[in-house]
Amino acid sequence: MYKNVTFKTLEKILNDRFKEGFLSLKDLPQPSSFKDMDKATKRIVQAIKNKEKISIIGDYDVDGVVSTTLMKLFFEEINYPIEWIIPNRFKDGYGLSANIIPRMVGTDLAITVD
Repeated sequence: MYKNVTFKTLEKILNDRFKEGFLSLKDLPQPSSFKDMDKATKRIVQAIKNKEKISIIGDYDVDGVVSTTLMKLFFEEINYPIEWIIPNRFKDGYGLSANIIPRMVGTDLAITVD
């Protein structure tokens, strides 16, 4: 824990922590290169065309919440209603568990993100 952190102290802490620098977006792989991404994309498009109920299931950790939020924002941008679920890690466990299946009643397409 740091008290009375100055800008210089914060800069040193961050520089020490990220000696190799921050990742750049150009360093990330192209999503189209992911295995079966074309199948996933086609399935989502099909669900939208058929007005199917889509549920996004995330995780309670930072990347799960961010992933869920990004998907939610995408579907809001295209004005398509979705359900989203972030399980309670103590009650529901991790990921897509039997405990959250009842919350997905009527879902035609479940998309898990993390």
